[in-house]
Order: sequence, then structure tokens, then C-alpha cells
Amino acid sequence: MYLILQIPIQGHIQPVVFAILALAAGLFGYAAWRGTRFDVPDPAGPGSRVVVLRASPRTAPFRILLPVHNPATAEPLMRMAASIAKPRDGEITVLRVVQVPDQLPPEMARREIEGEAETLERLQALEGDLGVPVTTEVRVGRNVGRAILEARREDRSHLVILGWKGFTTTARQILGEVTDDVVRLARADIMLVRFGPDRTVPRRILLPSAGGVHARKAQGYALAMTEGGGGELTLAAVVPAGSPEGRRKEQEERLAEERAGLPEDASVETRLVAGPGVVEGIVGAAGDYDAVMVGASGDSFSQRILFGTIPERVAREAPGTVIVLKNHDRVRAFMGRVAAD
Repeated sequence: MYLILQIPIQGHIQPVVFAILALAAGLFGYAAWRGTRFDVPDPAGPGSRVVVLRASPRTAPFRILLPVHNPATAEPLMRMAASIAKPRDGEITVLRVVQVPDQLPPEMARREIEGEAETLERLQALEGDLGVPVTTEVRVGRNVGRAILEARREDRSHLVILGWKGFTTTARQILGEVTDDVVRLARADIMLVRFGPDRTVPRRILLPSAGGVHARKAQGYALAMTEGGGGELTLAAVVPAGSPEGRRKEQEERLAEERAGLPEDASVETRLVAGPGVVEGIVGAAGDYDAVMVGASGDSFSQRILFGTIPERVAREAPGTVIVLKNHDRVRAFMGRVAAD
């Protein structure tokens, strides 16, 4: 930059313009390279590798990646994924990750791999009942989050569904170590599911929304789940108790616009929910439904804001199933990765 600034002293303007353009092109090229890099939570360590794969015979236009950790929730999560995939002519990839400690070679996990393969065989047997193609995959790796991210990249999945306990007791982590990594780095929509006592596909879903991009994307997924079982989707807006009539009217008009954007023959209602606060209103209305589905709290690239206090408090306090949806926007995510560097 110093040398460029010296050129005009001699009266040569054209080299300055070329130099500035070259500098700008270099900065843009670096930003483009940085924005397309594949980020992993443990870049220094070795990547995961596929050790068992039973692939579906066809490639679907819409793919869901379902990492399975808790066998008790594996089948209900598969049924939920199938309700979303079926109307999109999609398929499901069920993933199990065998984590190997740094001190041991991957070959030492042979017994665990055999056990995981048997578990996935039982899940793949549900393919005929679900009505969607199912691929099962076992990976061995040092880092579970990295293995999930690598599976998503190779499969080019559009949606990743994760079971979620609804909170974390570790202050450093927002959602849990593995979930944090996947939510922060996966280039796909993310759906977190915290089941209530009834581990079934929800048919009556309450979807409170303030009009954000995450909630708008959640509408399509929620509608697929409710329509598949003859259920109903309720679009809701929380209006604090004592709000003026103008505020209520404004929210009614916004809900009407959102309803108009959905298929006319879909079973969708709108509802105003009153309460002292947003969370209190949602939790108070949740008992009337099988599940509450909320969008991530905002468009920030910060995961603490992305999954803010409202979804976490709803997951803690709501009595039934809670689903949190984070929409992946390619342009916004690209700019976020460039800005982060």
C-alpha cells in the first residue's frame, strides 16, 4: 500500500488503478476460497471413514441425514424423518458413529462396529413400512461431530435431524458438544427434536412465529408432518396480555399473510396466544398440541443467538415434544464464514 501511494507523486495514475484492482481481486479471491472451505471441529486430527454401508438403490432429490445416538428414540426419529421425506420423494440416511479414543487404532473398534451394524439392520427393516428409501452407514472416527459433518458433506444432505435433550448442563456448550459443532458448521437445515412422554410423529403442531426466516422454513416441515397423519398445523403469534387492539390486529394480518402462502387445501389454522411473555405464552398453549415447533432465535451467525434463550426455555418448560428448526441460507452462511475469518 505504501508503494502504491508513492506512484501518484510521479504522475502515473494508471498503475495505481491497476494495483488497486489487483489488490481487490486478491482479497475477493481469498474471501471466496475461505467461504467455500469445509470446516470441521477437529481439523488437525484424522477424518472419519465408512466401515459399513448399505445404500439405497436410487438417488433421491431430497436427502435427510439422521445421526442415531439413543436407540430408544431411533425409530420415532426415523418415522418423523420419513413423514418429511415422503412428500418430497426423498430418502433417509441413518448414521451411527463409533468413536475411537486417540490412543487406540480404529481397528480396535471391530466389536462395536459389528454391534452397530446389527442395530442399523433392524432400523433398515422399517423401510417398507416407512415408504421411503433408507441408507444405513457406520463410521469410525475420533470426533463424532466431525464424522457427522463429513457424512453430510459426502451425502449432500438437505436436512440433518438430531435428537436433543433440550438443554446442556455445561456452561461452555449451548446444546452439547456434538450438537454445537453440527449446528454451527453443517451446511444444511438443522432440526433438533426433544421428545415428550409420547415418542410419536406429532400430528397437531403449534408453530409460534415472529416472521423470521427460520420459522418460515419450519412451516414446510411442520406441514409435512401434520398432513401425513391427517393432523393440523397452527400458526401462532404471541401477544402480551394487555396489548392494544392495534397490536393484535397487526399480528392477525401477519398470520393471515403467512397462511395465504401455504397450500389452500392444507389443514392450517391461525391463533393469537396471550401471555405475560413469549415463553410463558408458548408453554401455556403447548398442552393443546402434540408438539411445539420453533425457529431458531434470529439470523445471527453466533450460535448463542442462533439458538437463544427462547427455544431453550421452551424445551425446558413445555410438557410435550419440542422441535427447533434452523434454516440454512447459502448466501448468509457464505458471508458469515467470510466475516468470521
